[in-house]
Amino acid sequence: MLRTVVHCPPRTGSYSLLTLLKASGIHSHHVHYLANRYYYWDKVNARGSIEKNGKGKYKIACTVRDPIARNLSEYWRRWQIDANEKGLTRGSLKLGLRRMAGTHREKFTAYIDHFRQHHFFGSELIPYWGIDIFRQPFTPPYTIYEDRLLVIRCEDLDEYAVQAISELMGIEVTRGIKHLNVVPVKREPIRLEGAYIDAMYDRREFFPRWFYSEDEIEGFKEKWKSISDSG
Repeated sequence: MLRTVVHCPPRTGSYSLLTLLKASGIHSHHVHYLANRYYYWDKVNARGSIEKNGKGKYKIACTVRDPIARNLSEYWRRWQIDANEKGLTRGSLKLGLRRMAGTHREKFTAYIDHFRQHHFFGSELIPYWGIDIFRQPFTPPYTIYEDRLLVIRCEDLDEYAVQAISELMGIEVTRGIKHLNVVPVKREPIRLEGAYIDAMYDRREFFPRWFYSEDEIEGFKEKWKSISDSG
């Protein structure tokens, strides 16, 4: 039996990809961190299920995203959750951002793990699936490793998600992708410091320079340095 898992850092478009898979009749699980040995899907322990079935029996889809866009999305998602909106009141996700003193930039700086995505591949994707994506080249907009692991950039989902999933699964997917789980709140601008922007892109680690060209990274940096973020 073929099993599919969307295993990605939070706020990178993973839920939209999961929705595309399910709309195409492909039963899929969704997980951010398998390091959490108590994570469950369908009332079954996720890590235990993978170990029981065998990692080689899974197709895995992973999304990556411009790290600053991801971090800002996570901040505003947390802000939304703290609004106690229906369906968004799980205690484990609540930070109480709305009750904390300080500006949005101060709280964004203090309460978001800004290098969350940078660390994801070495702590999650590679050890749990046994595929070292950094030993093989990544070719934008997406690459499939060993016929079972898809890595696709969030920025390319609109144009290439259907093609990528069709190739990964070996079937023709015809439904278009829908962007879901977005944050329906008015977002106030957060002006980011130049040192922060440089740090997010210039650290000599595999991410994000493995997935984005120098020109693309310079474009991201110029964007964030020239405008106040609107979410």
